[in-house]
Amino acid sequence: MSMKTHLISCLLILTFGLQLQSASFTVNEVTGDVSYRAYKSFKKVPVKKGDELQEKGKLALKNGAFLKILTPMGDVLE
Repeated sequence: MSMKTHLISCLLILTFGLQLQSASFTVNEVTGDVSYRAYKSFKKVPVKKGDELQEKGKLALKNGAFLKILTPMGDVLE
């Protein structure tokens, strides 16, 4: 899969995952340049291991970056 496909997959899951409750996604591993922008926020912040990402947020990965996220349902996204 291409990096663009991974980014789109992450965005879709963060956007549409668990609409009934406020869900957070835990960053298990990150390498390279990865940033996160919370829903309705204009501020991008660097992502680090242990961060809690809220649904509907947006991720940006630069070339060569890697991100592993644990979903509220226990699934792992890479």
